[in-house]
Amino acid sequence: EIDGKWFYPQEYSFFEEIGIAKTLNDLKTGKKTKNGEIYHDEIMMGAHRSLPLPSLVRVTNLSNGYSVRVRINHRGAFSNTNIIELSTGVFEKLKLNELGGLVKISLIQQNETFLVNEVM
Repeated sequence: EIDGKWFYPQEYSFFEEIGIAKTLNDLKTGKKTKNGEIYHDEIMMGAHRSLPLPSLVRVTNLSNGYSVRVRINHRGAFSNTNIIELSTGVFEKLKLNELGGLVKISLIQQNETFLVNEVM
């Protein structure tokens, strides 16, 4: 619940959304994301209000056409216009204005998982 409004993770067979991207300000490098991963500002990471954690999305800057794949592993962007919060690494790759920019997000894969093997 954020400001009296409830947000719930959802499963999507298709998902696209257009709106404003802002920088992810509530996390600093080395802190844990909502799904327990370690956040790194230079990595392609982001926050969304309802996509399953983790999910993989394509984020496209609508002013220049640049796009990157972003791993959604945190909660954020709890407004009608601010649809995603992104690391500064994503902002740099997309050449977004530091105050935010108009983007389209398209779901590539939800509940994306991978195995990490420990080397002895």
